[in-house]
Amino acid sequence: MKPMTMKPVSTLSFAAVAALAVLAVHGAQSPRFVEVLTSVGKASELPLERIATDSAVQRVVNGESH
Repeated sequence: MKPMTMKPVSTLSFAAVAALAVLAVHGAQSPRFVEVLTSVGKASELPLERIATDSAVQRVVNGESH
């Protein structure tokens, strides 16, 4: 059985991977990125879900039950 050998990784490839990792970490922490993710979640609501949640909130505000 032959031992497994690893291909040598060039410095340029390592630097590129490290730069992408740093960009991904910093990009994910930006406030704009978080804002986009939350707005996408709201935009993906179906119209009936939106109507149901809006009417439930309205009933709570008015003090009605069921």
